[in-house]
Amino acid sequence: MNKLEESLLKQVDAALAEYERAIGPLDAYAQDGQDNPISLTEELFTMLLSTIRRCSAKSSIYANRAQIVMSDDAFHEWKVDQLAGIVRALRKDLASGFTESFQELVRGELFDDFLEMAEHLLGEEYKDAAAVIIGASLETHLKKMCLKNDIAIDETTLNGKTRTKKADTLNAELAQKEIYLKLDQKYITAWLGLRNSAAHGDYGKYTKEQVQLMLNGVREFIARFPS
Repeated sequence: MNKLEESLLKQVDAALAEYERAIGPLDAYAQDGQDNPISLTEELFTMLLSTIRRCSAKSSIYANRAQIVMSDDAFHEWKVDQLAGIVRALRKDLASGFTESFQELVRGELFDDFLEMAEHLLGEEYKDAAAVIIGASLETHLKKMCLKNDIAIDETTLNGKTRTKKADTLNAELAQKEIYLKLDQKYITAWLGLRNSAAHGDYGKYTKEQVQLMLNGVREFIARFPS
């Protein structure tokens, strides 16, 4: 299990623990013939839905099932129980390794804002997963910049097959076309090198502070050169 999967499992476990803690008070209200507190029910509904959206791909069965539950006209109490069941299924699949691979999750836009997620992971001491996410965001941005500036992102190999160019190649071609300065190119090369170290398990080659600088730098670069 990689660092990102560990973080997702931790978030899912936290949501389920909160749900289980609230079950007792809700059951007590039901046994007394009283209505459930609206605020508590709404809180659980929001928390469970947020967990599903944050910890699964937009096109996943978990997100699709949650959307079906949300569109139902049933009471929120029923929806909360249904969402809890979806979160349990997600938790089981995460723990068993049955969900999409990390790279598939990133490419499938698991998070609406990768850099925001990276910042969250850094705060939770998951510097390695954060570095990979920041690097993936940067590479995606470089591809978009190439398309915007009529630079091909694919190349033909010697055996005639087509493949996507490496991020370093895209970086060099963007700088060669003077889309940005050589200094920017050097920074990007360093960031991609840090990402590669994280992706290959060389976790001792960089620090949390360096990942934070990478995050700040990539954010500033994307702001200066929107795609």
